[in-house]
Amino acid sequence: LVRLLLIVIALLALVNVGLLVVPRLQQPATPVPGELIYVTTFDGFNDQWTQERGQTRTEVGGGALLISSDSPNEGIFSALDRDLGDFDLTVDARWQAVPDDYGQVAVIFRSVDRDNFYAFKLRADGAYRVEAVRDGAPDTLSEWQITPVVRTGEGAMNRIRIVGKAFIFTFYVNGEQLALCLRGQDRKSTWTGPRTGQCMSDNGRTRLEMADNAFARGRIALGAVASEPGTQVVFDNVVIAGPR
Repeated sequence: LVRLLLIVIALLALVNVGLLVVPRLQQPATPVPGELIYVTTFDGFNDQWTQERGQTRTEVGGGALLISSDSPNEGIFSALDRDLGDFDLTVDARWQAVPDDYGQVAVIFRSVDRDNFYAFKLRADGAYRVEAVRDGAPDTLSEWQITPVVRTGEGAMNRIRIVGKAFIFTFYVNGEQLALCLRGQDRKSTWTGPRTGQCMSDNGRTRLEMADNAFARGRIALGAVASEPGTQVVFDNVVIAGPR
């Protein structure tokens, strides 16, 4: 009994001085369909998202998450402190400052670590792409394709929705489901042109779903990739639910 009391006292001391490491929250791998898992308007509980200061920065304030980068070709992300399996994610992303057509909004999902994750990206010219990084090696799953569904220009807001159920993924922007050009048995994803909507790889078929079993669960992160200094993206209204 004395030994048990000593252990409890030692643990309480660690908590008081902030040395007890608390693991990030584990969500059920298969949540109830439609069940609300997480929601934020960035008006509180800001410590749930990683924040950085410097030439590239992520900061919560004024009821939004601001991602800002002055480092060309460098991505900067703010990660939520939760591991998710299946999910239905919706988030609003607004172009705060767009110095050129090649800055990107990025939503990371099923992130195991910095070398293993999926990414959905919107470019400032209205293009979208789906990527994976496996053991640090980038892999394009569906190449850039421009669509009028994506709103462009400073101040424009796009509502992004990504649904991951087991190893099947679907992608939406402003309520419209996006067609994907997967590589199939070909070497890479290839469209006939940047605006055609016609896929050359995978027997010339576009698909509305992507199947990939690299990562079963992981974190979600919101971010931007700058092509020129001064790229800024604002995120708000994050809702995560169990997929139906």
